[in-house]
Amino acid sequence: MSTVKLENKIFIIEFKVVDKNSAKDDTQEAEKKNRALQQIKDKRYYEKYLSVPNQAEIYLVGLEFNAQDRNIDRFDWEKIIAKVTSKNEEM
Repeated sequence: MSTVKLENKIFIIEFKVVDKNSAKDDTQEAEKKNRALQQIKDKRYYEKYLSVPNQAEIYLVGLEFNAQDRNIDRFDWEKIIAKVTSKNEEM
């Protein structure tokens, strides 16, 4: 997992190498989900950034690399909008 922090955006990036020819990866369910993106959600890597002051946008990025083709096989992303609170709201 890698994290890139910019001025008002955070990108959480997960990379997975997948073997599309293996028996366990040959299900229709596996084809529907990006396993890298799903891992970010399952392990909640983004939660520690939800309370960062003035942080409005968090992007979850999942990249799957095909072991046989040695290339990107799947790329998906989602945007999470963190609640930005001002000092007046905290009182």
